[in-house]
Amino acid sequence: MKKLITTLFFAVLMFNSVFSQHKFPTSFYFKYPKGIATISLFVSKDTVQEGTDYYMKNPSKLPNEALRWWKVFTVLTGTHFTFETGSIPTNVDSMTILLGNLNPDPDSTKKDFDDLVGEPLWLYLEATVYANGQVYDKNNSFLFNSGKFAVLSIPISEQLKSIWQKTFGKPLDEVGFAYLMDGTWNNDGASCKIENGEVVIKLPHFSKFGGGGKTLGTTTSAQRQSAIAPLTFDLSQNFPNPFNPSTKINYTIPSNGFVTLKVYNAIGVEVCTLVSGYKDEGTYEVTFNAGGLPSGTYFYTLNRDNKILTNKMMIIK
Repeated sequence: MKKLITTLFFAVLMFNSVFSQHKFPTSFYFKYPKGIATISLFVSKDTVQEGTDYYMKNPSKLPNEALRWWKVFTVLTGTHFTFETGSIPTNVDSMTILLGNLNPDPDSTKKDFDDLVGEPLWLYLEATVYANGQVYDKNNSFLFNSGKFAVLSIPISEQLKSIWQKTFGKPLDEVGFAYLMDGTWNNDGASCKIENGEVVIKLPHFSKFGGGGKTLGTTTSAQRQSAIAPLTFDLSQNFPNPFNPSTKINYTIPSNGFVTLKVYNAIGVEVCTLVSGYKDEGTYEVTFNAGGLPSGTYFYTLNRDNKILTNKMMIIK
């Protein structure tokens, strides 16, 4: 009897570990320019689950004006990715991954793609996550649980080798992968290596990121910051104050990390989350609209790595 109870206990644990894994719909789009407009072409939509490999699909066909981008998809043929089990910190409503922003060079004898922010690339992606009423995108990163990653594995095909040779002028040897943050490439915890015939990329958060040469993103935000006056952790007084119905709040963080900015009423009840996500160092401005709140005194609190600043503001209607 004791053995049976033990067996049932571990069976329940295994059942819970499998069925508690997050899964959510994920849509893939391809972005390309058409005249002065930008077109987002739907590619596929699937349900993705933590710990399970997902293989990216190519579109069945491209519009005539987008045919010159077909090489982007041939590079990704056979590519698979997974969110490591336990990587997703909260329930995710949906996710969108956008492939694009690489314009094929009209002079194919030079290289296959234009530079993006001063760096030659062979891949560029933007991810947007919708979770708990929040939008995490290229301006507000979705941070995975500590020590867990989204893993992207790209087979080293003949097409990728050809693009690499044209872009970097040498055979594919060492690759780099980095985030595009405030107009600068930054590794920011991402790693990239060649393993078992694949380029394997590990990403600690989702925002906008690209693949290039081995030096891509090697100038870190800390190195960039050392060349200018250091930033200090700061939360400015909102303006205007008092206000009705909206006001602006500025805050500064001296180094990149996970940041929250929340509003509380006079008795300490949270009424609004203005910011919750990964931020690069810098100064930011947020608009707070209190249209649905009554008059009174409120407090807004900035938290970064358990360092907290709080200011008071007043709504008058």
